[in-house]
Amino acid sequence: VEENGGFYKDNTSINTYICFKASENVDYLMLNLDFCVDKKVMRWANKVISSHPNHRVIVVTHAWLGSDGKILNASSYAAPSMYDPTFLNPDYIWENYLSKHENIDMIVSGHTHSDQILTTPIVGEKGNVVHQVLVNNQNSPEHFKGLGNIAIMNFTADGRFANIAYYSTVHDKYYYEGSADIKLDFDATASATTDIVGKVSLTGSSLTEGEFSFLLNSADSKFTVDSSKKPIKAVNAADGTFVFKDVTFEKEGTYYFVISADASADVKNVNIDESVYHVTFKVVKDRNGICKVSDTLITKNGSTEAQDKIEFANVYEESGSVVFWIGIAACAISALGAVVVLVSRIKRKRAKNSN
Repeated sequence: VEENGGFYKDNTSINTYICFKASENVDYLMLNLDFCVDKKVMRWANKVISSHPNHRVIVVTHAWLGSDGKILNASSYAAPSMYDPTFLNPDYIWENYLSKHENIDMIVSGHTHSDQILTTPIVGEKGNVVHQVLVNNQNSPEHFKGLGNIAIMNFTADGRFANIAYYSTVHDKYYYEGSADIKLDFDATASATTDIVGKVSLTGSSLTEGEFSFLLNSADSKFTVDSSKKPIKAVNAADGTFVFKDVTFEKEGTYYFVISADASADVKNVNIDESVYHVTFKVVKDRNGICKVSDTLITKNGSTEAQDKIEFANVYEESGSVVFWIGIAACAISALGAVVVLVSRIKRKRAKNSN
């Protein structure tokens, strides 16, 4: 049994774990904890998780979230410590044990009541997001009509996402509007990411993929570029779009960036739009400690007027170089003609003098 799982104590199925492999060789560890556990149990559970660092861990217990979606503590209704002071409450278990592990995907519980499936993300010490899930609709009027509801979780083959919904085993259908729309991302982090999108146009010639490049520089509040940080480069697609992907914010605050054309790019016969865009992001944390981009401001060429888009308009100067060389050739021909005329006049003058 120890190859695929184990027990906290022999001859009892309380506090156990089991390991299994899903599609695409995704390894899972399912840890089952009793309603009321003490420090001895949690030290055992801690060792189990630590010894399986490459497994995606799902913790199943009885009491964890309240009906308001918040983690239970000593003052919560029916908290474990109310039954025995040696029993650990969920907030203590999280802070001292489970928050230490970055491979925990989900903590599933019941105990308290909710018509809907409740999901509340919480951030671990490594910045990983753990999805807390409450499944218990026993107090809803529909339940007493004999729905036989269960929560069905459908996982993607790579183990990254899951959808959860209430399903009636009696009526063979899903219940509660919106519950089937719950989607969990098990690879989410507490940091916020965003894409910065711009577009370049080219007048006078067709635009090709990768023809122009652009730079994203970190800056201070006065938009002075931080030279100690390497700029991020992006090149245009065939339609002119360029994207600075997954710009990441690890903590809340205000972030400043400068976007400009790459001056070092070797582009011939093109008048490059030298506009400079200033982009400001305000990042805040929600009540679960997860960063969110709350506001974005784009301005252009030092103006305070907000811009809707980041656009560069380049112009291909096809006639510029041609006209230049035609002009040089015309001057050369004119000069040569003048020399020929001058030589001809000199020869005629000499011939006249000789007579």
